[in-house]
Amino acid sequence: MLKFTREKVQCVDYGLDFYAPQTMETEDGRRILIGWMQSWDNPMYPDTQRYSGMMTVPRELSMKGGRICQKPVRELENYRSNVISYDNICIHEETELKCISGRSIDLEIALKGNEYGKFRIKLAADEKYYSEIIYDKDEKTLTFDRTHSGFKKDTISTRSMYVSDKKDVINLRILVDRFSVEIFVNDGEQVMTSLIYTPVDASGISFASNGNTHLDVTKYDIEVK
Repeated sequence: MLKFTREKVQCVDYGLDFYAPQTMETEDGRRILIGWMQSWDNPMYPDTQRYSGMMTVPRELSMKGGRICQKPVRELENYRSNVISYDNICIHEETELKCISGRSIDLEIALKGNEYGKFRIKLAADEKYYSEIIYDKDEKTLTFDRTHSGFKKDTISTRSMYVSDKKDVINLRILVDRFSVEIFVNDGEQVMTSLIYTPVDASGISFASNGNTHLDVTKYDIEVK
């Protein structure tokens, strides 16, 4: 008889909206996870929508160093288009990069160096709305903040998780959809999933740092026809 021995406890998803995950096996033997992007702590029927929550992008599960890692299924890459890349860009004040924007995108970012304290990414932004990802290098925490994302009801708006840098590098993959943000850290070692209800024409992205942060940035549009 096999015996299960627990070695460590791991949170499946640190985000504000992740519930009831289910897994399945593909014909080629991959284990795929899909979760519901909604939380019982938040209003079930937002005033601006006719639906309650949605499903995450399917994620392929793997084991690395005793951890369960999650990555968007490789099939998502079939829907990438309009690639834009920047290598080793130095960020200090708030900066927008040409053609880095959108509300249906796959964004890959490498934060490099140790000359900064906090690094911020604003997503789904316009003059009124934005959601923010903040990496605090001193505290080694990653925070998602949707305080200004357009919720009309009292709801939980921030969530943080401890993140270990890898030789002064943090790798982020961020899937931004019309009403959701899924953040994959360090090749899927940690994931943070949250809903936003920002008007879809708010599509700006900007970067800011208190100190010099060097970035590699690649953006793909996601087009499903």
